[in-house]
Amino acid sequence: MWLGGPDNIKANNKYFKYFDGQKGVYANSQYLKARALATNAKSDWFKADTEKCNEDTYQTLRKFFLENL
Repeated sequence: MWLGGPDNIKANNKYFKYFDGQKGVYANSQYLKARALATNAKSDWFKADTEKCNEDTYQTLRKFFLENL
């Protein structure tokens, strides 16, 4: 997840094990996708969750470029 600068490093250091505790970092992100994670009801974040998030992002970008280029 892109958070920007030091926040990205802080979140990545303990990303999977301490997702619930990282929500405060996500809430302050400049990126909407990261801020949405702050309201996620899950307390853990697994590889499958990351893959789904990546696929959703890819599909959103793909749709945008297909419709606007």
